Amino acid sequence: MSSFEDALRGQAQPPQNPTPQNLEMSAVLSAMLSTLESQGSPITPSTFFYIVLTTLTSSQSPTTPWGSLFKALTLTISQAPPEIITSNTKGFAAWIASFKSPSPSVTRSLITLVSKWLAVDYNAGLGSTITGYLGSVTPKTRKHAVASVRDSLTSSPGFRSTFNAWVVETLSSNAAGPGFYRQLRLSAALIDAGTVIAIVRKGENDDIGQEGYGLVGEWLSGLEESKQGVQVVQVLLKHFTSLKSQSLLHYTTALTSFYFPPPPSPLTTAANTVVLEILLKLTTDEERTICRVGIQRISPSPSDSESSISKILAKPLLGKGEAEVVKTLGYYSTRCETIPASAAKFLADKINEGPNNALKRTCKETMKQIISRFGAHTVAETVNIVSLFKGKNRPQVLDCFRNVDSDAKSSLEYVKDVLLPLARNLDRESKMENKTESEATFKKSMVVEVWNLIVPFFKDAREADRGIAEVVLISVMKAMNDQTYHLIPVCCEIIKHAGNRFGGAIECKGKVLAGLFGIGEGKEEAAVGETVKSWVQETKAPTAKIFRKLLQKLLISLSPPYDAAKTATIGHLLVMLDGILPGLEKEEDYQLVYRTIKNVIRTGTCGKRCFKILAVLLLMDKVKDLTDVKTLITETMMTSDVASRCERLKCLTIVVDNLDESRAQDKGFIPEVCGEVLLCLKDSNKGVRERAYECLVKMSDKRENITDFFQILMAALGAKTPHMRSAAVMGLSRIVFERRECEVTRGLVGNILDVVILLFKEEAREVIKAVVGFVRIAVAGMDKDDLEQRLENVVEGLMKWNTGKDRFRAKIKIILKKLIRNYGAERVNGYVPKEDERLIRHIRKVEERERRKKDRGVLEDDEDYDYDEMMDENEVGSRGGKTLMTGMTGRTGMTGMTGASSVMSGASKATGKSARSNASKVTSVNGKLIGGVKIAKDGDGDVVDMLDAGKNVKWVGDEDGYDEFGDEDSDGDEVMEFDDMGRLVVGDGMGGDGMDGLDEEGVRGEVNDLIAAAKSKEEMGKNASGASGGFGGMMKYEKAKEKAEENSRKRRRVDAANAPGARFKSKKAGGDVKRKGQKYEPYAYIPLDGKQYTKKHRGKAVENMGHVVKGKGSKKGKRKNRD
Repeated sequence: MSSFEDALRGQAQPPQNPTPQNLEMSAVLSAMLSTLESQGSPITPSTFFYIVLTTLTSSQSPTTPWGSLFKALTLTISQAPPEIITSNTKGFAAWIASFKSPSPSVTRSLITLVSKWLAVDYNAGLGSTITGYLGSVTPKTRKHAVASVRDSLTSSPGFRSTFNAWVVETLSSNAAGPGFYRQLRLSAALIDAGTVIAIVRKGENDDIGQEGYGLVGEWLSGLEESKQGVQVVQVLLKHFTSLKSQSLLHYTTALTSFYFPPPPSPLTTAANTVVLEILLKLTTDEERTICRVGIQRISPSPSDSESSISKILAKPLLGKGEAEVVKTLGYYSTRCETIPASAAKFLADKINEGPNNALKRTCKETMKQIISRFGAHTVAETVNIVSLFKGKNRPQVLDCFRNVDSDAKSSLEYVKDVLLPLARNLDRESKMENKTESEATFKKSMVVEVWNLIVPFFKDAREADRGIAEVVLISVMKAMNDQTYHLIPVCCEIIKHAGNRFGGAIECKGKVLAGLFGIGEGKEEAAVGETVKSWVQETKAPTAKIFRKLLQKLLISLSPPYDAAKTATIGHLLVMLDGILPGLEKEEDYQLVYRTIKNVIRTGTCGKRCFKILAVLLLMDKVKDLTDVKTLITETMMTSDVASRCERLKCLTIVVDNLDESRAQDKGFIPEVCGEVLLCLKDSNKGVRERAYECLVKMSDKRENITDFFQILMAALGAKTPHMRSAAVMGLSRIVFERRECEVTRGLVGNILDVVILLFKEEAREVIKAVVGFVRIAVAGMDKDDLEQRLENVVEGLMKWNTGKDRFRAKIKIILKKLIRNYGAERVNGYVPKEDERLIRHIRKVEERERRKKDRGVLEDDEDYDYDEMMDENEVGSRGGKTLMTGMTGRTGMTGMTGASSVMSGASKATGKSARSNASKVTSVNGKLIGGVKIAKDGDGDVVDMLDAGKNVKWVGDEDGYDEFGDEDSDGDEVMEFDDMGRLVVGDGMGGDGMDGLDEEGVRGEVNDLIAAAKSKEEMGKNASGASGGFGGMMKYEKAKEKAEENSRKRRRVDAANAPGARFKSKKAGGDVKRKGQKYEPYAYIPLDGKQYTKKHRGKAVENMGHVVKGKGSKKGKRKNRD
């Protein structure tokens, strides 16, 4: 028995899951096999093909199982000899042409059969059969047909030509639709250029829509040779005139999918013209964005760009998408060889007129692109910048000239001949007597604007304009000393660009440097100092003469007493000295500078600027005697001012980096300055703290014996002040963190931890904070065996600070989480006080949930080491800081103290939940949403029942923004649910990711803590007020509050009495009653008033109807749960 016969007999057996279709199919196969057996014919693909085909074409009964016969014939086509199928193609095609399908299922079977037949032997009649059915079947059947034909023809030997012939026939039969093109997109690589052209021409009369043009675009973008694409694009361009308006965007996308040849090319020009015309027809941003991107893909030539600019400007920019037209205008402008004057003037007018909206911002960005392409000089001349200063308003186009880098060079002759005279004229106009004060002020502001406009000219100046630059610089130096205008920053910027552009070629460099030194003290000293430094470095200006005068003035100023004026003078001279320092040539000059600033440092004045100069000298290796520098640093430790700490630490780091501990004179330096560095770890300035940490790490690197360095740091633990002890712990934390991979450090951490945890007995919060941070570092880096020996002491020390006002619960929870992960919850729970055992259970459950998420790949392992985050008091764990309270209120550890809204953490982003969305789920007892945890506060000293739904409670946190007892570090991460009496509902079995992280006892414990805290606060308020009479008598506020509530109750009673249907209500029952003498039923008539149903009063009318009609399914006394 052959495999073919086995397969047939298997399908002829009664099916296990019978349906009408498969029962009919098995019956047909059984009948065919019986016929062959009765005739004594072998059961082969050929014999079975003949008997099925004969039965199919000879049957005329209306009850013929056509679908099963088509399926049976389909089974044999793939195995029957091709010559047998070919010899029967013509007759089968004639029979199919006259066949009328009785149902869609039969049609699908027929299409599958024909597509398989076409894969063996293509026949135009069979192809027409399928295309004929495409026009009359449902979209689902059409989709099935196209997919069947595509899949069948792909497997045939000559599938490409066969497939394309079938597509062309389908197009000619008007049976193609969106589903047809969508399926063809899956086989875009099989389509020939002729077929694509046929699709495009199909769009001349019919709208082929997004799918049709999407198919064309996908075919164009996948071309390896552009020759065929050119033919298709040419047809597309001719087809534009008959394009339907709804297909403009799809047409544009398809057209610009082709890689156009570089311009100049007639094809590129034509495509650019077409897409530009489409852009001007459309109106929205999204539509015009597609066209703008398409134009950039076309990459028009300069001549095309110029003609396109004129077309854009010939039409008014209307609609929401005008910003995209402006961007297109900018793209065309930057592709032109010369600046398009019309575009530049148009943009300048748009910028200077109208409000500051999105369109104006787009125009400014476009103008900056033009300035970057053609230069400030060309654009200024084109828009006639001088004429803009004659108006009464500030030209806003001046903003476009700032901070623009341009490859085009600008002529300084324009500055000398146009801008400088313009500034002088504006200055004269401001001083005229006929000018009002406001007009004079405006003219002066315009003078400053002209000087700001000069900056980009020098930034991109031509090399040939060096002589003109020297003339202009003379005017610049005069302007710096003008007391009328504040031009020093602008002039400094011009001088910097001049030095950078012309360098040492400027002959007046000495005069400019002398002019900078002539500026008085206190006038933009930082800007002038930076300008001096830049000018000296770029131009190599001579500094010897100025240096001697400067040093002489500085030495004279060092004579005491040091009043404010003298200190300001010294500071100004030091700024100039810092600027001139890179230009010194002689070695003895640097030594002279060092000796001078050493004397200034010892005076205790201007320490920041002195240490800044000393750091430059050290970096330049101009100070040979480091021993003298070490002595200077140690001697001035107590006299240096706070402002100099950052620069002082910089000098100290450089000195430490050059230490050689093999020399005797260097061994004692680190212990001598280590205390100062440690104290700087506590500085309020972040820069100082970072410098201190850098210096401390450098010390540990330079110390030959790291054990000895740890002993130096631990010696500071015995300091008298908590400030110093906490700084010592912070220093130990950083060195342990940096050296965590060192075997020596790992061996010492345990002994250090033994000493540090003794500080848990301290009362100072800053010490405890540092100790908790050290434990966090140590637990993350210690060996498990070493830590296990100290587990009891660590846990007991931590739990002392887990509660109370100065608690560090968030940090302690992270440490406990690490310990539970290493040693198990039971082991850790043995060292925890009984009242905190529920916290351990909660952490264990959270760990189990996170482990399950990691196993599922939902949660990633976040075990990374960042020192700043690990030492941060508000460090969040892998759950992003979500707790029972923060998940509900929208507050985190960072916002809980201020009452600010919580920023969505990384964890909440990952899970798609935010604290704000959780907060919105909290429902109060009266059905209104409350946005945070609220604790009862009453002024009469009585204990408030938190579970009383009818109690009128004033909530803490509504006004103050901070609740002293707010549980910002609570354990859970879900929201609270209350029943109709206001009692907390604790769900059981909420799933692995629900409330299983916090058990029922834990939730009750949290609520009990809140109630106890509220009661204790009430008691404290009562005791504190006892001296002033207490709250025994009702206060004015309480009286006013009670009176307001009584008035509100009265209004509600009056409203209820006047509500529609109120007179029908029974006083003894819940329903309505019929009064004596009443003609109509109580519910039969409600008076209608047209005024009550206007937009303004509609809500009140609906509310009034609520007294009469109740919602469907509502039940009295029960709240409907909402998901």
